[in-house]
Amino acid sequence: MQRAFGIFAVGFAGLIGLILFYHINPFRFSILPPCALHETTGLYCLGCGGTRAFYLLLHGRVLESLRYNILLLPILFGAGYTILFFLLQPTRFRLAKPHLGGRGILVLAIGLVLFTIVRNIPVYPCTLLAPPKPPHSSSYMSLESHIPAPSLRSTIPFKHFGRMFSAKK
Repeated sequence: MQRAFGIFAVGFAGLIGLILFYHINPFRFSILPPCALHETTGLYCLGCGGTRAFYLLLHGRVLESLRYNILLLPILFGAGYTILFFLLQPTRFRLAKPHLGGRGILVLAIGLVLFTIVRNIPVYPCTLLAPPKPPHSSSYMSLESHIPAPSLRSTIPFKHFGRMFSAKK
């Protein structure tokens, strides 16, 4: 019973996440914090462009999605297979166990490091792995630009302190 509830809870949370990612356009609103590596160094990490790629993939624009982060599809296939393996484990359907082993993990780690290095080389074929720059037009806005900063008097915990700090005496 607990396993069924856990599966339901994870599935429900995943469905809510998919609905949110489907409806919140990352090209218009920045819902996640920016990449710390890209903000500080200007270099792209493995996940740069992943949110926009996932949004495009949810909308059926697979080729555009690959332009933003080509690793997203293999990662989603691997994660989906692993989840399916664990969901089908108590049933009579069997899948091959997802197992990389020591050498597989080493090859995967080296491949991911090489991908990160190659996507940051500013030469033509390598620049195809870097995500395109987000549009800097009037249609691109972060959520923070729409939310006014709260004043001291408008915040709930400090509401009654407003009289104490007012200029009138």
